[in-house]
Amino acid sequence: MINFEKNMSQKAKKRRLNKNKKKTWRKNIDISDVEKALDIERLELRTGGLVSEKADDELFFVDKSAKTENKSKRSLKRDKRLHVDETLVPDPNAIKPPSTTSNRSKRRAVKRLDKKLERRNKIPKTGVPLSEDAPFDLWANQSLDLYDIANKKTEIAKYTDIIIGERQVKRPKHLENKPNDVERYKYRTVPAVEIAHPGASYNPTYTDHQSLLSQAYQVELNKLKVAEKVQRSLHVPYEQLPDLDTYQKEMQEGLFGSNDDHEDFVDGSTAEGIMANAPVRANDRKTRRKRKMEEKEKMEKRQKEKVWGAKLRENEVFRTKTFLAEIRAKERKLATRRELRKKKLRLLTLSNVKFTEQDIELKLSDEIKGSLRELKPESGVLTDRYKSFQKRGIVEPRCKRNIPKRKYKIRYQEKRQWREIEA
Repeated sequence: MINFEKNMSQKAKKRRLNKNKKKTWRKNIDISDVEKALDIERLELRTGGLVSEKADDELFFVDKSAKTENKSKRSLKRDKRLHVDETLVPDPNAIKPPSTTSNRSKRRAVKRLDKKLERRNKIPKTGVPLSEDAPFDLWANQSLDLYDIANKKTEIAKYTDIIIGERQVKRPKHLENKPNDVERYKYRTVPAVEIAHPGASYNPTYTDHQSLLSQAYQVELNKLKVAEKVQRSLHVPYEQLPDLDTYQKEMQEGLFGSNDDHEDFVDGSTAEGIMANAPVRANDRKTRRKRKMEEKEKMEKRQKEKVWGAKLRENEVFRTKTFLAEIRAKERKLATRRELRKKKLRLLTLSNVKFTEQDIELKLSDEIKGSLRELKPESGVLTDRYKSFQKRGIVEPRCKRNIPKRKYKIRYQEKRQWREIEA
């Protein structure tokens, strides 16, 4: 019993601590009240400044807006008291009570859904579509989908309109642009599938077939013109062709086969290695008087040209009408060129190879057959689609690479080290 009491007295004793070290301050001293006060001070600084430093006018105000005619004495006393201005310092820890608006909104959404389903289930009058822009087959679809088909509603629009209860955002027009229809390139739209010329039909009319033939003829004519131009540039007239005499002269140039050439070399007039300008003789030298006269003539000529240029510039004032007419004509020419450029189909330059149009698919008048059984199609679907991709800027135009043929065959030689190893 004595030992137990001694142990209890020892436990009850306070533990002695060294207060000369910061380690013991942090561990064994309770500073929660200080931290709490500092947190409150920081909160006040965040929400408009320290309350202790503010004036009474900033913290309190007298509420004079309420009417005091039909109020009790207790309410009048309550109005006379000073109230803290909650608008200046909002309570950061304020928690809103659970609102009942969420249940109301759910009920409204359910009602809205029921109404829309009822509206959808209404069948329109037979033979009269809901909108003129969207004709549809009344017997091909169910009555529930008629409203959506008439108004061109997609699945996303249905979802947003019925389940979420919001109207779908209108799709901007720039999202419908194709690769070669971007505004910064200013290219004309190209349809994915181009409608063929009516003259390319298996049983075309005479006029349509003739118009298609004229187009093909014009293309071939342009090709012939280009080929003829190349031939003309390479062609040399018969008179300018080299003959035997010209060939001999060219071969003998620079050679001294005759005595005359040797004499010329001695005189120093035609041989190589001698000065280009022959030495001036005393009789051919210009006198001082002659040089002065030539200089004077040059100066006079220069002066006359200067005066004449100034007169021309002054007289140009009277030519304002002609200048204006020339400017107008130039502007007209530029405008017409601009319009032609707009009409002309421009393609994206995706590679160095230029895009070439596909050959016109046509049948000659002898090849046209009256029935589809005897028809032989021109070109193919794959080439047509590939050219369409190139035209629309999806695939870059390219040409077939010609791999150079080897002059000699590749010879393979087995190394000695590998030859020694036996499998």
